[in-house]
Amino acid sequence: YQRRVHGIPPELQPQATTVEYQLPRTGGGAPFYFFIVDTCIADDEIESVKDSVVQALQFLPEGASVGLITYGAMVTVWELGFEECHKCYTLTGDTEYSKDDLRDLLGISNPQQISAAQLGAGSAEASGSNTVESKFIVPLADHELTISAIVEELVPDPWPVKKHDQRPLRCTGAALQVAYSIAQLCARQVFGHLIMLVGGACTKGPGQIVAVELEEAIRTHNDLRGDLAPHFAKADAFYTALSNSMVSNGVCVDVFSGSLDQTGVLEMRSCIDRTGGSLLMSDSFKTPIFKNSFKTFLGDDRLELFFNATLEAQTSRDLKLSGLIGPLSSMNKMSVCVGTQQVGLGGTCAWRASTISDLTTVAFYFEAGSDDPKSSPSSPTDSSAPLPPRYVQFITLFTNKHGHQHLRVTTQAHPVTATSNASEYTAPGRVLFDQEAAAVLVARMACYLFDKSSGSVREVLRWIDRMLIRLVKRFGDYRQDDVASLRLHQDFTLFPVFMYHLRRSEFLQVFNSSPDETTFFRHILLRANTIDGVVMIQPTLFSYSFNGPPQPVLLDSTSIQPDNILLLDTFFHVVIHYGTTIAHWQAANYQDKPEYEYFRVLLAAPKEETDRLVNSRFPVPKLVECKQHGSQARILYNRINPSLTHTSGQAAYGQAVGEIVYTDDANLQTFMQHLKKLVVQPQNV
Repeated sequence: YQRRVHGIPPELQPQATTVEYQLPRTGGGAPFYFFIVDTCIADDEIESVKDSVVQALQFLPEGASVGLITYGAMVTVWELGFEECHKCYTLTGDTEYSKDDLRDLLGISNPQQISAAQLGAGSAEASGSNTVESKFIVPLADHELTISAIVEELVPDPWPVKKHDQRPLRCTGAALQVAYSIAQLCARQVFGHLIMLVGGACTKGPGQIVAVELEEAIRTHNDLRGDLAPHFAKADAFYTALSNSMVSNGVCVDVFSGSLDQTGVLEMRSCIDRTGGSLLMSDSFKTPIFKNSFKTFLGDDRLELFFNATLEAQTSRDLKLSGLIGPLSSMNKMSVCVGTQQVGLGGTCAWRASTISDLTTVAFYFEAGSDDPKSSPSSPTDSSAPLPPRYVQFITLFTNKHGHQHLRVTTQAHPVTATSNASEYTAPGRVLFDQEAAAVLVARMACYLFDKSSGSVREVLRWIDRMLIRLVKRFGDYRQDDVASLRLHQDFTLFPVFMYHLRRSEFLQVFNSSPDETTFFRHILLRANTIDGVVMIQPTLFSYSFNGPPQPVLLDSTSIQPDNILLLDTFFHVVIHYGTTIAHWQAANYQDKPEYEYFRVLLAAPKEETDRLVNSRFPVPKLVECKQHGSQARILYNRINPSLTHTSGQAAYGQAVGEIVYTDDANLQTFMQHLKKLVVQPQNV
């Protein structure tokens, strides 16, 4: 990033904690984009898909190659390099095809039999040979008109549904496997995206998640916990085997689901997460959520994609790697810096992903080499001398969309104190505990433990409670058996509040959420940065009223008033909530009268902020406008602290207490009281 300063290279400059190098070698050229389109959808849905795909072709990087597969009851592979007419191959959807089978069925030449001269850029022999690059994954610049014409003429799957009590035949897993096998048959070493547009559940072939008959319901969380999902294990094993090969070949899977029902995202999660792919769930392909997110993913400068990424971490002697939680896959590389405790993707110091973006983040977990810093081999013998810091270095190698390789090296120092007295950690003027980052790390860890414990929410909640009690015991100042004496340093006061909201979040509370929805929520959390992660755990709430400018208010039921407008941002939803008085004035069209211009300005203010949030985020959140006591207001009521419930008694006449929330959840005040009682007790936790 920097040039030499006074003859010192940037690697030796103290302020240059990150140095990036552009390597002389290239990473293999521009990526490919293989579109896998579900045609078992309604006419209006497929029209929206066609428009989005055609527009996406305009945003692909220069030199990109494109492939196309459509599927329903059968898998249709389109030969985009044949320009005389629209030519395709139809394969049955209930068979797993090997690379050799597809080579024979599709008439693809063996890459080993093609000479190096034929593979040269611009070679006439190469363009005329039966390679994947000349038939199925073709340069967009040379075949854009043909590709656009084929997409625009797509129709819904002609295979009929025999009975009214049956689902459409859909072979999602077979289509994905065929697309990946074709990519493997490329004569050159390529990397890129398998972009799936899924409109329903897979009911046929590999990856099937439910039977064709509607009498069999799609699996729920209770089915998964009770081992009552007959198709889950086989489908999960199929996609896991695919993901193992995809990571090593630089191919990632991106899934865009547009359906009110489940589509099998849970089973496909290994292909998405391990390869670094993206996931979006929307109710329909016609919604702005899908259209804007799809456009941002492929063509917006706000999201920059990188390919064939590897990440390696090295530590000093007294700090060990426990593991990593994020959208990567382990490379099983051992070193002396790998610890004995494993968290997430542990037992290695190197990871890889087919694709990462500039928004991708990963969570590292470490273990100290010794509980006593003075016993560390690198510690000085003089107890009065300052201890040397612990070091961590991250080495990231990736290829940009133009095919250039970059190496980024980041080195961080972690200060160490020689005292074991907790009061010394909380010295004035020192920020010793990043509460926001810690909350996101705990949330990722909780999601990992949830999967490890086979979906047992109770075990994860107990782990969070024990961790929180130990933390407050260690850094709190209190007298035993005296609840009123407990005091926490300002750097720790928000963390218990974050844990309260995490316990009530959609990451752990799966009631009224399908397995696919829970998978989507956790997928976004596992790659979100600290700011976005905190918003997911504890949403932000702003109040708009006539009393002054917009101001943040407590995420509490007392903030709901009849004469204000609330703006709730949960990252996944942006909710504009109108109080009863505001809603009545709006229904009476007061905002259209000149004498009530100030009311029109008040109504417009939260919408301006909403537009900013929607346009700056990927994936695009769902916008909800509701009024107090309306059905959609449940999104707000589900996330606020229920200070006043139907069981806590009524307030005095004329007292402004906010909204009564009908719930059995404990409020924040009760949670904190129980936490204090457990902390001041003498027994250990």
